[in-house]
Amino acid sequence: MILKIPFLLSLLINALFASNLLIGQQHYFATKVPKNCSIYEQNRFVYNVLHDAYLWSDETPHDPSLIKRYRSPESLLYALRNSEDRYSYIEPLQSADDFFLKGRFNNFGFIPFLTTLKDQRSAFIVGYVYPDSPAYYAGLRRGAIITEIDHISVTPNNLHHIDQLLKEKRGVDFVFWRDHQRYQKRVKKYTYNVKTISKPHIYQLGDRRVGYLVLSDFMSSKIGELRGYFAMLKRKNIDELILDLRYNGGGDVAMANYIASAIAGEALANRIAEYTHYNEKYSQFNSTLFFRDLPPERVFNLKRIFLLTTKETCSASERLIHNLKAYPQEIEVVQIGQKTCGKPYGFYGAAIFCNKVLLAINTIAQNSNQEEIDIEGITPTCVVEENFMQPLGDKNENYLKEALYYINSGHCQEYIQQ
Repeated sequence: MILKIPFLLSLLINALFASNLLIGQQHYFATKVPKNCSIYEQNRFVYNVLHDAYLWSDETPHDPSLIKRYRSPESLLYALRNSEDRYSYIEPLQSADDFFLKGRFNNFGFIPFLTTLKDQRSAFIVGYVYPDSPAYYAGLRRGAIITEIDHISVTPNNLHHIDQLLKEKRGVDFVFWRDHQRYQKRVKKYTYNVKTISKPHIYQLGDRRVGYLVLSDFMSSKIGELRGYFAMLKRKNIDELILDLRYNGGGDVAMANYIASAIAGEALANRIAEYTHYNEKYSQFNSTLFFRDLPPERVFNLKRIFLLTTKETCSASERLIHNLKAYPQEIEVVQIGQKTCGKPYGFYGAAIFCNKVLLAINTIAQNSNQEEIDIEGITPTCVVEENFMQPLGDKNENYLKEALYYINSGHCQEYIQQ
């Protein structure tokens, strides 16, 4: 038996980005970009942003001596982040441009979880592998067990070291097990186009047709592909829809709103989806987002939606759930799996400096009931543990099996009802 310990190497995926267009700029809100790229000037820039546009600017310590005290803008950022902020970070400009503008990642392309094996050894178990990624072509698949990375055993004490290896090195050696076979492979990191949407499955349950779709990230560059898949599901006359968001760390809020609008259709068209708030200094930018009024051929007009979630379901994907749950009379939201990550915060704009991007939290969202996402996460309707040994889309995979059970019975299986 494999015991899952919630752990995600965040550097393996760019999961917490907001939707932005990264362009050359001289200011970020009221903060001027550095005159040069000395550590002092970079630190000064980060310090000033966190005292200006940052959501918690009024709580950020005022101590200019910190600018000289830290050896990098990254270390200063982590020292100044608010206790509720697990998300603000600094990213190379090239990586951010690849993600936002081109829909590309530059990483190894898999999502691992720390596990304990039968013999009590620690290892990673692979939850998800991006198609066309280095990990995919190396043979890693969901359920693979990784015991060593670059000759370092996977243990709780080695996580930081492994984290740094995967972030900094272009190629590493993996030792992993798959289908009872041991593999040792050198895997080289490269830039690849991200396929964020899987090919839909359709299941027949009695007289009901059920559509299933995996959405790993929300990227505006993929909305045309999403429309195509939605159009195919609509032509198939599905009665129920299951969206698998368990590894969706968020991304483009506009895409999340498009999905919610297509699901509910005319019942929510032009109604309030969410409110976005900035800090007091920039409250004039507070805004309201509405569900879209999409053409009839692009909406499902569903009265119920099934959403599969884990602790890695975050940000924009949580907002999709939270915003729909505010309208229980119009649509029933059945959430299957585990609590989400609990991120009501977001980024608007990007602080660009010295070939880097500072993504500092500067907004907080509320649904139409003016409720924020609980920082402990959104609680599912039916609690289910993952079985990584079953591929996504397999009717015997725990999450999907639970959703299909609910469609047949109208309730969760007997071990949990909420």
